[in-house]
Amino acid sequence: MDSEAHFSARASDYGVPAEFMRNLARNGITTLGHLAFAVFRPGAEFEEAAFDRWVTEANGGVPLAMGPAAAIRRLHFEAEIVITSSVRSSVESTDAAPKPVPIAEKNARMDQIRARLQGLNIHGAGEPLCLTSAVLSLNQEHSGT
Repeated sequence: MDSEAHFSARASDYGVPAEFMRNLARNGITTLGHLAFAVFRPGAEFEEAAFDRWVTEANGGVPLAMGPAAAIRRLHFEAEIVITSSVRSSVESTDAAPKPVPIAEKNARMDQIRARLQGLNIHGAGEPLCLTSAVLSLNQEHSGT
């Protein structure tokens, strides 16, 4: 929900144009959580005309073609579902177990570690998946990100 890497990966999977994603990022929309609230409040009535106006505005006043517009609709729909599900589970759950990290986020974090620790073989068998996930989770908790 709050992973920029996951957001970019999903947008790419759906075929959202890269320029549209850059426009969103320039406006501070860099995660599914941001997108879920960018147009309407999640769970509110979906208004096609309002969504189309928002997409056109976010695209610099240029309407998107049908395919890319459908891709951003799909991404927005996923964003709403993810945020709604996340909020519901956080309210209903008393379990303090850590939440799973999306693959795209894990990969982005591993790339950051590899960049910081150049010279170490952190690929394939040298990649400490479980330990890395645990350390990154702890670092994220302590840094507040």
